Amino acid sequence: QEIRRLGLGVTTLEQFIRLRDHGVSAEFVADMKEIGLKDLTLPQLVRLRDHGITPGFVNHARARGYKTTDPDELVRLKNGGLWKN
Repeated sequence: QEIRRLGLGVTTLEQFIRLRDHGVSAEFVADMKEIGLKDLTLPQLVRLRDHGITPGFVNHARARGYKTTDPDELVRLKNGGLWKN
């Protein structure tokens, strides 16, 4: 219900299962929206989660001058070594 409340348009059991399988929680979606990553699609949310993109990473990137909200660019920054875990 929380996922539905966030307005993701998740309507099928398969979509809910995919989100759960990839660790995309309502909290993750809400946190992303809070930092300005709005209107993300289900595949984008899964990709961000799979690549370890967190609000902390986005804030880290912004502090270094990257203002992008593009999910693909955020993944490239992470994979390129902007943030080492």
